[in-house]
Formats: sequence, C-alpha cells, structure tokens
Amino acid sequence: MKNRVLVTTVLSVVLLVLAVGPGQARGPQPSGPPEAASMSAAPAGYGPWVFETVDSVWGVGTHVSIAISSHSGTTYISYYDYGTENLKMATHVGAGGNCGPAGNWKCETVDSGGDVGKYSSIAINPTIDLPVIAYYDATNKALKLARWHGAAGWDIRTVDDTDPGPVGLYTSLKIDSEGWPHISYHGNIAPVGNNYWVFYATHASGSAGSCTNGDFQCDRIDKATFGGPTSLDINDKEQIGIAYNDMGKLRYAHRISPSSSGNCGPPSSGWNCRTIDPAAHAYLSLDLDDAAWHQPHIASYDGSHLHYARPVGYGNGNCGYDDITQTYTWQCDQVDTMGTAQHTRDVSMVVDNSGFPIIAYHTYKQGGQFVTRGLQVARPAAAFGVGNGNCGPQDGWRCERIPDSGHAGDYLAIDVNRSGLATVAYFDSDYFGSLRVAYQSFYQIHLPLALRGHIAP
Repeated sequence: MKNRVLVTTVLSVVLLVLAVGPGQARGPQPSGPPEAASMSAAPAGYGPWVFETVDSVWGVGTHVSIAISSHSGTTYISYYDYGTENLKMATHVGAGGNCGPAGNWKCETVDSGGDVGKYSSIAINPTIDLPVIAYYDATNKALKLARWHGAAGWDIRTVDDTDPGPVGLYTSLKIDSEGWPHISYHGNIAPVGNNYWVFYATHASGSAGSCTNGDFQCDRIDKATFGGPTSLDINDKEQIGIAYNDMGKLRYAHRISPSSSGNCGPPSSGWNCRTIDPAAHAYLSLDLDDAAWHQPHIASYDGSHLHYARPVGYGNGNCGYDDITQTYTWQCDQVDTMGTAQHTRDVSMVVDNSGFPIIAYHTYKQGGQFVTRGLQVARPAAAFGVGNGNCGPQDGWRCERIPDSGHAGDYLAIDVNRSGLATVAYFDSDYFGSLRVAYQSFYQIHLPLALRGHIAP
C-alpha cells in the first residue's frame, strides 16, 4: 500500500504593478486578485519616471506652473507661448484631446490680449475643482487673473496695474478653502530705477479693495530693491507665508493674523518679515505643510548650490536669526551643486503626503569644455525608508537625475497627486522648445499565497 502523502504546495506569485503617475491617476490603483496579500516593495520614490511631450509648437513651455486636483486627480499646467506671446493651459484628459501622445492632453489659449502669460502660477479652486491662473501682462505691465468656470469659459480680469509699474512679476498663487485667491508678486512703484516691493493681493468684499479691480486688496509687504522670485503658500489652517528674494537675501513673511501688528506690511495687517539666509538666493520655492506642525519648507538656489531651509526652534538652527531671543531658529542645509554657469536654474518644491519635501531643480555645470545639464529631484533619505542617501549633510538626502534627453528644466514646476506621486512639468529648450512632463510611477509587490492540500495515491 502506498503511503498517503500530504503535499502542501505554497504558490507565491510576485506581481509587478506599475502605477500611473499623478497626471494620469483616476481613482484607486489596482491591488491584485482578492486573495492577494499586498506589501510594498519600496516607497514610491523608487519607481521609474515616464516622459511625455505635451505641447511642441515653437517656443512653448516657459513660465510653467502645475496643479493636480486632490479631488478628481486631473493635472493642469499653465505656460507661456513665446511664439504667440499668449497664456496657455494644458489639461490631462486621457483621450480626445488635441495635444500630447495620442491626444491625451487638451491644450488651449487662455488669454491672447497682448503679450500675456509670463510668470504664470496655477492653482485649483477647491469649491468648484477648477483651475485659476495668476500671470503677468507685459503689454500693460499688470497683474492679471484668469478663472475657469467650465462650460461658462474663462473670467479674465486685471487685478493690479499700479502706475507706473510694472507690477505682477514673479507671481505665486494659492486658493483657500472658500475659493478666494491669494497672490504674491513683485512690483516696481518708481517711474525710474529699481524700487521693487513684494505685494500681496487677496479678495476684498464689497468692491472696496485697493487694487485696480475693487474686488481685490493689494498690499505692500516688504521692500525688495531689485525684485526677484516670490513663492506663496497657504495650509489647511489658512496660515499664509511668502518666501522672497531681497537683494539676494532669502526672506520669509508670514501672516500672524489679519488684525494683529507686525514688523512689515500695512499697519495692523499682521505680517512679520525676517531674513532666513543672508546669502544670495536667486530662485526659491515655498511649501507650508499640512502636518501636525504646519511648518514652512523653503528650497532655493544660492548661485551655485541647492539649499533647503526649515524652522527647528530657538537655539537649534544655523540661520534665521531671531532678534528677540538672539538665537538661530532655522536650519539651512546645502543639498546639491547646481552649477554656476550663466543659465536658468529653476527650483520647485512640494511637500508630499507624508510630510517629506520633494525638490525639482535644474543643474547646469560647466567644467572645461564639458557641460553637464539636466533635471534633478531631491528627497530626504528618510522618505525612502533608509538612513543614508547620496547628497546633502551626512548624505541625508537622495539626489536623482531624471534621465530625459535634451535640455530639460530651464523652467519647471512640481506637484504630487493623492497617492503622493510626483509630476514635474518643464521646458525643454532643445529643438525650438517644448512643454514636457515627467511623472513618477511606483512598484508594488503582491504575494498571493495559495495553500492547497493534495493527497497522493
């Protein structure tokens, strides 16, 4: 008689799932068969990057900004068309569009009234889940705002055209939970010379505002003699901050409350301004996270290096000197070398769903006859679940080159979707220029275990 043998077969099948990037996300990602026990092979940051050309008409894709809806997952990109001198917007539609691979994007002209669209900044109005764009009107030297109302089209208005101008350079836009816009920008209020100020504009009730359009209140926050980039953000507590450049110094303004006193801005406007880093910072990006501490994060370029700054408490930092306590309250770290050649080196940052910063930046390094240029992304090593990276202090960051061909990243912007995956929109200056995106995918491993007992005869 043959022995009855119980054979237990353990079937372990590893499925490699490539999830779509932020611009393409529509609802939950597939999780495998119902019986699968799923585990992540690595954090999302380890996944590859996928590239697309969105718009390739001559000279498009500069002054780029990106926003991904947290509700629908739709990606919107605002950008400037040098050929027509118009403001344009690209929307990821999946199919049936007029640009991008197989028509998966819809590209449209938003404003064509003169030379319009430089310094564009796009954000989503959460009350109607539709985009809003702030931008500079070079013809009229004015700040403009375009609000999309779906089938009703675009509502375009001039926010500020203070004489003699120009006003509306280096715009940065965010929308609060009630749908009201908040805009930071630079404006020159002198007829000659450099007399730039950082301005802040927001909704004013009853058409009683100080701007050209009475629906907005426009306030001078701080003098910034030579102008330069501004970056505004507002978090889920409705706290507002503005990072900006003043004669090379990295400065930060935050609104304590609308009615309290501060050291900058109009009297009793509640603004407090301080220098974070006295070194020169040409490009910068701010994000106020929605985590427990609601802290500001600032990425910047100092003329040769990528820097990252955050508050760390009284006496614990190396920058952001506090006059009252006479201590340093911020930590400023050098993350990577970006190069010193005379070339645009843009910086854009977003804080992901876990509270980690993701910084997109453009490097242009020249050594002898060789030039190394490219699009890079930096994250803390902790975002990958590891202790060490390849850049930053004590190699605490991981710096990764996004391996696109051409000359990518003169202008760039980054955002994350609901899954925390990043999309970078950028200008590729090769071959007369084009608007491109690199979106991040991730790997996920599923281990379905099938335990079956077989009785051999």
